[in-house]
Amino acid sequence: GVEALWHPKTAYLITDYFEGKDLWHRVITENIIFSSSQVIVFGLELIRLVQYIHSRGIIIRELKPENIMMCNDGSVALFDFNVSMPLSYDWDKDYLELKDTVKHGFADDGWEYFTHPQDRHKPNIRSDIFTLGMLLFFVVTGEEFYQGNNRKKIGLDLVKDEALREIIACAIGPRKIRYNDTESLAQDLENLQQRCYCGHWAMGRV
Repeated sequence: GVEALWHPKTAYLITDYFEGKDLWHRVITENIIFSSSQVIVFGLELIRLVQYIHSRGIIIRELKPENIMMCNDGSVALFDFNVSMPLSYDWDKDYLELKDTVKHGFADDGWEYFTHPQDRHKPNIRSDIFTLGMLLFFVVTGEEFYQGNNRKKIGLDLVKDEALREIIACAIGPRKIRYNDTESLAQDLENLQQRCYCGHWAMGRV
């Protein structure tokens, strides 16, 4: 939960304490690459979190490894919603040009290297689906899909599991071929999980 504490000159937010490491630290610093079965379990838990946020009428816009906590109890948590927007936002009326400065591979305003160019303007739920696909790619390869300032693609062939590669491709494609909703992405992951007989996996034990 979140509580607010107001001081005459300062506002404070009090949140739950999460013990663990963020996803960037797990993958890049600790050099942990997820197996296909681990990617599926991680992906499904992350999707459920995203679905809850969408149900509250919010586009996250800042799904990136630094904002995903891999808790020691095996759970996943999201934080840092400072650039999130309501689904009801009128982009034609209220749109402000977004910055495109980059820091540590991610844009300062939350538009990461692995955000699709279409989604820089008038983002919607499918924009978050794209970043979900980029995160699946990140944890199974240890690489960002886009590299360098010119956003060079390094290719889906790094994903060795063909079925998982197809799912990621449907998540990160242009909007016209992308998953329409998060439930479709979750269903494909669940179907793959059933085919692979994947057991429960606690994220904290990566």
